[in-house]
Amino acid sequence: MSCPVVNLGDVVSFIGGSQPPKSTFMYEPQQGYVRLLQIRDYKSDKNLTFIPEDSTKKFCNKDDVMIGRYGPPVFQILKGLEGAYNVALMKAKPSVKVDPDYLYYFLKQDKLFRLIDGLSQRTAGQSGIDMDALKGYPMLLPPLEEQKRIAAILDKAEAIRRKRQQAIQLADDFLRSVFLDMFGDPVTNPKGWEVKKFEEVGKWASGGTPSRTSPQFFEGSINWFSARELNHRYLSGSIEKITDDALNNSAAKIYPKGSMLVGMYDTAAFKISILEEESASNQACANLIPNELIDIEWFFSYIEYSKEIYLRQRRGVRQKNLNLGMIKEFELPLPPKSEQDKFVNLVKTVMALKNKNYNALNFSNDSFSSFSQKAFAGQL
Repeated sequence: MSCPVVNLGDVVSFIGGSQPPKSTFMYEPQQGYVRLLQIRDYKSDKNLTFIPEDSTKKFCNKDDVMIGRYGPPVFQILKGLEGAYNVALMKAKPSVKVDPDYLYYFLKQDKLFRLIDGLSQRTAGQSGIDMDALKGYPMLLPPLEEQKRIAAILDKAEAIRRKRQQAIQLADDFLRSVFLDMFGDPVTNPKGWEVKKFEEVGKWASGGTPSRTSPQFFEGSINWFSARELNHRYLSGSIEKITDDALNNSAAKIYPKGSMLVGMYDTAAFKISILEEESASNQACANLIPNELIDIEWFFSYIEYSKEIYLRQRRGVRQKNLNLGMIKEFELPLPPKSEQDKFVNLVKTVMALKNKNYNALNFSNDSFSSFSQKAFAGQL
């Protein structure tokens, strides 16, 4: 079937939000008030805000397709909430020729995101959407029944992907619950564990950066991590790799497999990962080689569930930083190794299940991406 291709702006209207004055804000539901939606509200209900219903004309319902106008990341495609919406959001309102669900998945395409995100980086200050590029983007427009069929297929693929994500989150929530049940709140230490300083549980060190004026230092095979890469429990395969000469001519050093990297600066402070292979790092990371007092898996979980205690002790005006001296002085309630081992055995079982779900999620993501590409190329 041959289908027309139209410019997105010819069949979809984009309606920006409004920003009532903060003096009208309420933070509990009130008669005559409506929820004010911001981008962050699509991820959490922690920041409920309400405004007088007669103070705006910009409303959306749960089925409306909403777009985050600013980033990072710019161009988030959202739906599922109702209320008034602020200037950081805009509504994508389809004409009668476009099915709303078809539009939702069309806007979520990876290649469209890459285009809009790339164009947003060209502007100074806060990144925003290039509306001319968005409105001029070509859209395959099959008959409405075909659009509904495509959206239904993508709905099913999205539902499978969402279930995998939920399973992974449930595993994380389960481990956290068990940890707190076994060891108690680290602030109040209700089980009366012996208190130790961080420096007592292993050998701490920090890394270094080879000179960028010698590019050959970065042409090796030795993992060299930055704090921005500490996004997973286990870490391998750094973005940049260095040489032996780089190690010999800098403060960088090799850390063993099974040691832990800890981010120290700004937003990376107390981001943590366990090394799966020998590696080095830059100076924004500290490294801990554990001694006989702790299991590194237990310590990882302890930091994950109690990091806010320590982050409140950061120094710095512009950047909220840690340093190696501060980290060594931090204290923790330390249960006996035998108690740690019980939890670590559970961690291994749960992580095996999480890995299965990660693999299934990756497959689901690949499947969804494949379906999406075919759908909007008229091949599904």
